Amino acid sequence: MENKKLLYYVQCLRGLASLLVCGFHTRYWINLNDNSELGNFLFGKGVYGVELFFIISGFIMIYTTKDNYLQSQYKYSISFIKKRIIRIVPLYTILTIIWYIIFIDSFNWNVFIKIIKSIMFIPYNELPILYLGWSLNYEMFFYLI
Repeated sequence: MENKKLLYYVQCLRGLASLLVCGFHTRYWINLNDNSELGNFLFGKGVYGVELFFIISGFIMIYTTKDNYLQSQYKYSISFIKKRIIRIVPLYTILTIIWYIIFIDSFNWNVFIKIIKSIMFIPYNELPILYLGWSLNYEMFFYLI
């Protein structure tokens, strides 16, 4: 276990962001009928939880890497990106293919291109095959910059 200081207030913000996002995604279930706007009233602004996650992620990346980054900037940056890609890409690729197999019933050249763009984190006019990939597109673009 590392001796880095735990930032409990960041964990609280992370929990708040999670609740906001979950509330936003379940707001339609809360709306009891077509006339009810209770879910939208309670959680319509829950979309801001995503922005809070991005802010927290940026802060945590800087906070946890600042000491190592100052020692060897280039070497540490490459190491960080490699570890992050190894952590994300294999699971995302497997889940994208599973999602395709379960939910998309046709295969043609356009679908093949969409699969490749999804797996390579290349943004295009539609959402990636695995919906959550939209945020990974931003993350990979951030690393590229």
